[in-house]
Amino acid sequence: MNLYVAIADDEYFIRQRLKKIIPWDELHLTFAGEGENGRDILELIKTSPVDILFLDIQMAKMNGIETAQFIFQNYPHIKIVILSGFHEFEYARSAMRFGAVAYLLKPVNKEDLYSVLTDCTKKICQEKQRETQLQNHYRHEKQTTLSLALSGQLSFSDLLDAYPFLSNMRYGLCIGIFINDETDCPVQWIMDILNSPNVECEYFRESNYSYTILLLARMKETIIQRCSIVEQQIHQAACFTFITLSNIFLVQDDWREPYKQALHLLNHRFFSQKSELLMEYQSSFSETSNITFSKIRQKLVSLINTRNKEELKCYIHELFFEIRKRKNVNYMYLLITELFLTYNIHYPKNFTNDGNMQDFISMTIDEEYSLDNLESTLTFYGLKCIESTESPPSDVIFNNRITAYIKEHYSEPDLSVNRLAEHFQLNASYMGTLFKRINNQSVIQYLIQVRMEAAVKLMKEGNYRITDIAEMVGYSDVFYFSKRFKKLYGYSPKEYIQMQMGT
Repeated sequence: MNLYVAIADDEYFIRQRLKKIIPWDELHLTFAGEGENGRDILELIKTSPVDILFLDIQMAKMNGIETAQFIFQNYPHIKIVILSGFHEFEYARSAMRFGAVAYLLKPVNKEDLYSVLTDCTKKICQEKQRETQLQNHYRHEKQTTLSLALSGQLSFSDLLDAYPFLSNMRYGLCIGIFINDETDCPVQWIMDILNSPNVECEYFRESNYSYTILLLARMKETIIQRCSIVEQQIHQAACFTFITLSNIFLVQDDWREPYKQALHLLNHRFFSQKSELLMEYQSSFSETSNITFSKIRQKLVSLINTRNKEELKCYIHELFFEIRKRKNVNYMYLLITELFLTYNIHYPKNFTNDGNMQDFISMTIDEEYSLDNLESTLTFYGLKCIESTESPPSDVIFNNRITAYIKEHYSEPDLSVNRLAEHFQLNASYMGTLFKRINNQSVIQYLIQVRMEAAVKLMKEGNYRITDIAEMVGYSDVFYFSKRFKKLYGYSPKEYIQMQMGT
């Protein structure tokens, strides 16, 4: 954390000496500016960030006591360190009533200066950490409440009881987002565009790469204008980004339909070759009723049993060509589900998903945005069914190194497939294929499993809050952590802790 330091003293050489003896780099401090009197420093604070202020007692125009009082009333976060001569001690004590945290006698001693700065930086870091925790807690509560409204469990009138400021909002929009990015909050750039004094905006993480944004505004034109800006900038996104918009709705109406609409439209990302914003999807899709899955299943099993690898690859490619031609999301889901279920029913030892095959299929689709990637995954499992042989010892050794690294570093929020690949100097796709071959699950799925098992252990200890546990197991977004936990265990973290306590 970088903190900003300002100096207010009417003696030029004292200001210069302070700048010279402050350990800027060691304590991660940055010089914010200086002034000869209180008025100068207040002008500085208006335009520049200041965390620590060295403030002389005796100055012309506006003395240190007056300046400290004004800062205490208007900028209470600034830590004031009084500079005084020995005979000004009583003035220094007066300044303490206005938030001064320490005083230093002139000429300032290096050791005393270092001690005061260390104490200030420690207090500031603790305060900012507490503020962040409070903000995270507030946002988690707000997300939870809004998600109840999105799922139809809470009416808008009930929502106003918790958040009366929403009474100014008349219109709403649900925005679905898929971003092929593993950074901490890739959706933030969209939030920055949408946010304005005239709107209320909140995002919800749906999966590793999918998000929903709820946008509320007083005027319908405001919503249209904010989304128009997003549409103009989406092609500048650093990675594949697909955005969908529901119909604009009245906030007093049921939110469930637009919420489902935005998420459902996200599935059309598989038919997009570039980042785009989808307002309406008017293409006429072919019906799925004429699909003969029995023939597909029979052909697939025949190719696997005859160990015909090349024909199997060609056949799966033909099936995906049909998906591309139809551009039908329902057809895509049905076909991919059928292929996976055929593999699992006839060659079950190639899957270790505890019988929850539907969740495995859903997660596989949710994590991808390209039909080419899905085709490669289905081909990989088909070839795996053909081979049904144990992995080479070298692959097992390498896999063990990957799992050991995950178990050691799972608490780090930036742990991702790309980071693992970089650490082991492997192509990310190859590493993922190797990992799936041994573990029958993706790296992401394994990481989630390790994190959730660690979370359960922490909950059983009973010494931590949910927000703390989320951070300790690598989730910077406590709402997303709670959602993942409930999907895996069937209970929210809060419910799980209550059960552990017998309440």
